[in-house]
This record gives sequence, C-alpha cells and structure tokens, in this order.
Amino acid sequence: MHTRFQHIGLLTIALLVGVIAMTSAGWLLAEAPANDTAGTPDANGTTPQEPAQPAARTGAKVYWLSVREDITPRLALFAMRTIEKARENKADYIVIDINTYGGRIDTMDEICGELTSVENIRTIAFINKKATSAGANIAMACDEIVMVAPSTIGSAMGIIVTPGEPVKPVPEKWLSYLRSDIRAIAAKKGHNADLAEAMVDMRVCLKWVEVLQGEQFLEHRIIRAENMQRERLKAYEKGQTINEIEDIVTDEKLLNLTDGEALKYGLAAAVVNNRDELFDYLGLKDPEVLEYEPTVSETMYNIITSPFVTALLLLLAVGGIYMEFTTPGFGVPGILGCGALLLLLTIGFVLDTANVWTVMLVFVGIILLAVELFIIPGFGVTGALGLVFMVAGITLSLVPFVIPDTPWETAYLLATLRNVAIGIVGSVALILVLIRVLPRTPGLSRIALRTAESVEQGFIVPSEELRSLTGSRGVAITKLRPVGKAEFGEGQFQVVAEGEFIEKGENVEVIDVTGNRIVVRKA
Repeated sequence: MHTRFQHIGLLTIALLVGVIAMTSAGWLLAEAPANDTAGTPDANGTTPQEPAQPAARTGAKVYWLSVREDITPRLALFAMRTIEKARENKADYIVIDINTYGGRIDTMDEICGELTSVENIRTIAFINKKATSAGANIAMACDEIVMVAPSTIGSAMGIIVTPGEPVKPVPEKWLSYLRSDIRAIAAKKGHNADLAEAMVDMRVCLKWVEVLQGEQFLEHRIIRAENMQRERLKAYEKGQTINEIEDIVTDEKLLNLTDGEALKYGLAAAVVNNRDELFDYLGLKDPEVLEYEPTVSETMYNIITSPFVTALLLLLAVGGIYMEFTTPGFGVPGILGCGALLLLLTIGFVLDTANVWTVMLVFVGIILLAVELFIIPGFGVTGALGLVFMVAGITLSLVPFVIPDTPWETAYLLATLRNVAIGIVGSVALILVLIRVLPRTPGLSRIALRTAESVEQGFIVPSEELRSLTGSRGVAITKLRPVGKAEFGEGQFQVVAEGEFIEKGENVEVIDVTGNRIVVRKA
C-alpha cells in the first residue's frame, strides 16, 4: 500500500509540474514580443498593416480638413472653423488630409495648438503624398498618422525666406523653440519625440537597434547616437545586448521617412492606398463625411494679407485720401482711398483681428493729417503723429494680437509692419510724383477738378479781396507742402501750392482763386 500511494503521489506531482510548465510556457508566449515578420517591409518597402481590426462601425461622423496647399493664415482660419464645427456637432473623427510642402511657421503653430487641444475626438493625419516642413508638424499634432503608399514625411526645419536673398535656417533661438515644441507635441500624442526632433534639427543622429536577451530577440528601439554607450551599459546590467542595425538618420541631414520607413519605425500606424482603405483601417462603414469649403472672407483674407496686395491697398488709401484733402470736391482719389481703407478694416472685423480701438487709431491719424494740412502750415509733429497712428492702427487691425508672446508672433508682427511701411512709403512717393506730374499732364489734370464752380451749384464765390489777389506775387512765409501760408503786401493768406512743394522764403504767384482757396506756384 505504501508503495502504491508513493506511485500515486509521484504521479500527482508529475501532473502538477506538467500543468505548471504548460501554463508558464503559455504565459511566456503571451508576454514575449512578437517576431519581426509583422513589421518587416515587403518588396515595395511597405509594411503590411495588421489584419485584426475592430468590428465595422456604421454612421460615424467624420470631419475632413484638406491641407493641400501652402500653409497660410487663411488655412489657419479655415482649420479653426472646421475644428470648432467638429466640436459643436460632437464628431467622432477629424481627418487632416495632408499634401503640402509647408508654409508659415506662425500659422503652423496656431493649427498645431488647436489640434493638440482637441478632446473626445480622434484626430487622424492622413498623409496623402507629402507632409513636408510645417506639414510634418501638423501631422505630429494628430493622435494617429496614416500614410498613403507612396508618401513621405519630414524636413521640418524652420527657414527664413527673404526676397532676393538665399534661403537660410532660422537662428538658434528659434530652432531651440522648434525642437522643444515638436518634441512636446509628439510626446503628447504618443509619437516618438526623437524622430520628430530629427525632422527639425539635422544635428540629431538616430540608430535603429535590436535588443537581445541572450539569443532571444526582445524588441526594436530607436536610440540617439550620443546615448548609445549609456543604453548599452543599462542593457548589460540587465543581461541584455544591443545590436545596431542601421542609421535612421545621420547628423548631416534632416530626417525624411517614406511610408514604409515611417511604419517600420513606429511613426505611422498604417499604410493604405486610398480614402476607403483609411476608413476600413479605422473600422468605419459608411461614415458621414463633412468637408467644408473656404468662405469668401477666408479667401479674401488670403489675398489681402499677401505683402503685395496689403502694400497696394495702403498706397491707394493714403495716397487717395491725401489727394482728396488737397483737391476741391470729392472725386476719384477720395473714392479709391476710402474704399481701400474700408476694405482693410472690414476684413479685419470679419476675421476678428480688428476692433474699435484699431479703427479709432486710424481715424485719429487721418484727423491729425488733416489738421497738419489745413490748420498748421508745413509738416511737423502733428503730421508725423498722424502717420504713426495710421500705421499702428492698420498694422494692429491685420494681426490677431496686440503684444506678441512667441518668436512667430513677433515675426508675423514685423512682417505685417513691413508691408504697411512699404505701402506708406509707396504712397508718399506716389503723392510726390502726382504733385509734380498730374497738373501738367493732359487728360490726367481733370482729376484735379478744375471745372468752373458757381453759387447755383453750391460753391462759395470768392470775396473781392481774394479775387484781387489773382496774378499777385508774394513770399511764402511757411513751407507749402502743399498747404501753407504766404504774404501778399501786408496780408497773410492760407494758400495751396500747385505742382511742387515750395520752401519758406521763396517767391510765389497766385494763379487761381476758387471760393476761399488760393492756388499759387513759384514765381
């Protein structure tokens, strides 16, 4: 009996050991990292996506935002409107369809900030051919990156583009901001921060390595070259080894990844061929896709905020208003000037970049210029303040802030100020040319409104004293630019110079008296 019970006991122990061994083996298989076959690129360099997908969901609400152009302020406004609509209507997904070479950094920064603040909506970067420069940053700001085969992502270093000069990278201060910004965005969205930084800074060198426990493969990892020795020591302490497989990027160029490489290194979640395959990957069946078109105001903003158009509108505004001040009646210059100024201010209100204070600055500037022209002879402090107020008001009406907080806002403010300055300088040059050329040019001189004016038409008939000044000669006692004062005999009169500015002390001759307006020229 004793021997029999011993056999039974030994058999029971053997069975228990077998069960424990099988259970342990199953646990090890479940916990061990998958082998490389699922993540190995095929002959085309594209890694097949995992076949296991969630059950298809019907009727999901998808907001589709196309970024298939240069990234400009108009795109930022369009993106904000789409994201806001998605929030209001409780969308399930926002898909950013990206195919761009990049664009303005300040605009990119604004769009990325809005995307990273989105909650309860899954954001998908659908890279459809290329996400270069600012496009790569926008992709990093999404929860998931899906790429079309073939497509690329990378080269996100900031550059400075100045007309007539070679392209150059941004200063180190800005580059440091870009590095930290894209790392923070990538980390928040679960993307590899080192890959993101390598797209911005060519000094980053990354290695693709495998980690082994003895002969057993554990995982693939991305390690910065400067951290390799430290990581090897850490692995050695755990009885592991690290073998370098390849350079993801060297320290001589920016990182650019194909769709297959992005999937291999874990940046892209999947590679698909078209929009329908994207929805299949997301597990969506017959989703409700909402795609907005740019509004008229957004398109107008894109046109008006271009440097050329902004300068042209300012030239028309300042030049037209100035000419209207110095010519009788209300005609073409006044219509053009007021129309251009109204357009600049109106678009600012439509896009919420202007407010009542910016408009007040502009009109105070106009009033000061009028005072300088008609009340205070010459051009001094009042006129200079008028120009400063106009420039400040128009500039602030074109930017969505008052005091810049980031380098990009500073750059945006300076660029807008430059455009305004170009318009002001151009308008002053136009005024000088018109003062000399307009009155002497056949046909164009009609703009000066030299038609006869009568009491029946509502005009003032000059007094006998003023009428008697016609043909008189006197001396300019102030600068005539073109309005000032001149002395005839023992009387002093406010006069307007025709054709050119006249310096103080020069001899003048009255050539016309209309109402109470005395027109003179050099004697």
